[in-house]
Amino acid sequence: MTATDPRGARRVLVTGANGYIGRLTVEALAADPRALERIVALDVRETPEAARRPGVVYLQGDVRGEAVVNACREHAVDTVVHLASIVTPGPRDDRATSFAVDVEGTQRVLGACVAA
Repeated sequence: MTATDPRGARRVLVTGANGYIGRLTVEALAADPRALERIVALDVRETPEAARRPGVVYLQGDVRGEAVVNACREHAVDTVVHLASIVTPGPRDDRATSFAVDVEGTQRVLGACVAA
């Protein structure tokens, strides 16, 4: 991934795409299909068919794993909107899980950007 003018972004990856802000971000990006070459929406949860926007590539994967690295490489992503996070921990989420997603997941996203 090379440094580019953000106004010239053509291939955008949105992590946390099924969260509230992620969903709104994907919708806003997809509003003008001519503005971007590709929008890749990544989330740990599968995106229901009814919530999918035309022209958006939806991927299910965890930012702690290889999904984000693979998405950046496969889709030649030049811009990342990183929104994946545990905002409200569930009953099975502990501090270690929150740290792994929020901190280590962010490190993985940054590493994927550098590697791409």
